[in-house]
Amino acid sequence: MSKIQSSKNNNNSNLNDFNSKVDFSLLYGASLDIPISLSKFSLHPEFYFSQNAFSETIDKDTILSDVLIKFSSVNIPLLLRYTFSINNKIFPYGNVGIIFSSLKNYQQENYKTIIRGNNIYLENDSSQNLISQRQMGFTGGLGIQYFLDHKKNLNIELRYSK
Repeated sequence: MSKIQSSKNNNNSNLNDFNSKVDFSLLYGASLDIPISLSKFSLHPEFYFSQNAFSETIDKDTILSDVLIKFSSVNIPLLLRYTFSINNKIFPYGNVGIIFSSLKNYQQENYKTIIRGNNIYLENDSSQNLISQRQMGFTGGLGIQYFLDHKKNLNIELRYSK
């Protein structure tokens, strides 16, 4: 589950009730690992492109709200990484830093069904973006780097961003 981060201009109080489920997510990009002197610390800038889709339904008394969001984003995390070694092939690491994101190809459908007595009203209010165009947050993660040879390695990482 992920929480939708609302736009600063959005005055939709129902948005706080949305705990969206991720319907689709894909990312690809590139990263660098720049050692800091002869220490186990390094700067780890990344650049990646992601595609996401979220949906949620909320049922509050006589109002049923549905939100469907699809977007692409360009993301730039700037991380400080600490790496230690188990042997000459396996290197666990942890990293923390900040992340900048910019939305591209944003699509949103926001439907509200209101029941009043015997009448049902359907509203489509997709005019205002529910997610900010540009965002900044914090990120951190733990991972393992496995060296296949002196030029190639494999990384597995779990990361949390807010």
